[in-house]
Amino acid sequence: MSNQPIAVIAAMSREFSGLLAHATTVEAVRTRAAYACRVSIGGREWLLVADGPGPMRAAAAAKVALGLGKPGAMVSTGYCGALDPALNAGDIFQADTIIGEADERWSTCRAEADCATAESGALLSRDRVVVTAKEKQALHSSLGARAVEMEASAVAKSAGDAGIRFYCIRVVSDSAHDTLPIDFNLYRTPSGRFSQGRILGAALARPSSFRGLIKLNADSKRASRILGDYLVHCEF
Repeated sequence: MSNQPIAVIAAMSREFSGLLAHATTVEAVRTRAAYACRVSIGGREWLLVADGPGPMRAAAAAKVALGLGKPGAMVSTGYCGALDPALNAGDIFQADTIIGEADERWSTCRAEADCATAESGALLSRDRVVVTAKEKQALHSSLGARAVEMEASAVAKSAGDAGIRFYCIRVVSDSAHDTLPIDFNLYRTPSGRFSQGRILGAALARPSSFRGLIKLNADSKRASRILGDYLVHCEF
């Protein structure tokens, strides 16, 4: 692999926590993105950028990464929801095809890792959170995608336009059988970001959602650790 950095794009900085646990140095980078840093892991330089969920924010994060110097590879990473009932929370998923909003499709490179196996298949990339188990089943049946998330299509396009190798490596945070405790789509700002204050208000208004939110948080923390342990063993 070249000495160029690996640019890793996520929606939220918490999705980097498992990767950051392996870093020997971490240097914050001042940019327009909500979060950006350079880290050294295993003698390689990584550029981590997160700027919120959805394609608009992912495109902005990719633009920030490209503005800091052309990377050797660009990776869309973070959580994904399972559409295929065979996938479980904590499974690593390497997409081989990204399906966008208007059925646009992007192919990906595959990273080799000797630490664990990864599931693979088509990944659906949409500008909304898929909330219910019923909707997950319908998407899996109609499109054949095995998992869903919100940023990969925009990162794939940015990488393709820049002539950079593109990878999509995700970790499953919720299974196809899980319905999320609240509809996070209701609490996005005009810029696409989630409003943490409005989400908290919604949870307080529905105490019955607490148990599901606590479980989702615990599953997400575990998923971040698994994702980081996998990414550091990848050859890009």
